[in-house]
Formats: sequence, C-alpha cells, structure tokens
Amino acid sequence: MFNSILFMANNEYTYILLLLIGLDFFTGYSKAIIWKVADSWVGLKGIVKHITTFFIYFFIGVFFHYINSFTMGQLFLVIICLNYALSILENAGVMGVYVPKFLKTKIQAELKRYEEKLNEGDKEK
Repeated sequence: MFNSILFMANNEYTYILLLLIGLDFFTGYSKAIIWKVADSWVGLKGIVKHITTFFIYFFIGVFFHYINSFTMGQLFLVIICLNYALSILENAGVMGVYVPKFLKTKIQAELKRYEEKLNEGDKEK
C-alpha cells in the first residue's frame, strides 16, 4: 500500500492535475475580479471543492494502483483533467478570450448570470 501512495505522489499525471486545479482557481478568481462579483463564500467553496477533488483522485488512484488496475485510475484522471480544462476554457471565454463554438452557449449563460448578479448589486445601492 505504501508503494502505491509513493507512486501516486511521484506520478506526472498527479502534477498535471495540480497544475489544472491551480489554473482553474486562477482563471476563476480573475473572472470574478474582472466582473466585480468576487465573493469570499464562493471562493471558499471553490477551494474546498478543489482540495476535495484532488484527494478523492489521489486515493482512488492509490486504490487502482494497489489492485493493479492502473489504467482505470488513469482513465478517471483523464476525465477529471478534461473537466478542469473545460472549466478553464469557460472562465477564459467569460473574460472575453476566444473559445471554441461548442462552448458559446455555456459562456452566454455564464455572462447572463454575471450580468444579473451585477444588476442585483446596482438595485441594492
């Protein structure tokens, strides 16, 4: 079991996941600053979500390595990494960066949500 933990700790895929988590956090934080909708509660929930996701992957990866099913663990990781990459693209699109067409509807929904949030803030003033 200890070998499985060491394997996951030194696995390059684990580093890729950490990089994507960091980029998602950074782009999400940047998006909130640009749209002036920064909220400490949303930020805290995001941090908890990212940490939980990492630890779930890590321990599932250890489990798959322990039962000699490394391929299943990598498949699980690829799915998580694709989800984070999609989130990074969505954040970039909301900030005005060009994104692929298949994300346009999701980005339009996000933009509408932020505009509504800003309008609510204006009504309170």
